[in-house]
Amino acid sequence: VRTGAIVIPSFSYRRRDKFEALMEEPLNIKNTGDLEADARDGALQFLARFERHLQKEPGQWGVLERVWESDPANGK
Repeated sequence: VRTGAIVIPSFSYRRRDKFEALMEEPLNIKNTGDLEADARDGALQFLARFERHLQKEPGQWGVLERVWESDPANGK
């Protein structure tokens, strides 16, 4: 929002011995003067597109950051 940069959602899929990459239409990032609301709207636009890919092929995605504070296997 601050820079006016074009945001193009891009995704890749593992396909046997290669990767398939695709780029979607740019997000429609608004600049209404309310930075927080505009950033939230842009994030929600991206998440809606990501959600479609995640639902289509959930096995393609993994979390690379810690999700839970404790380790369920150790009870900590």
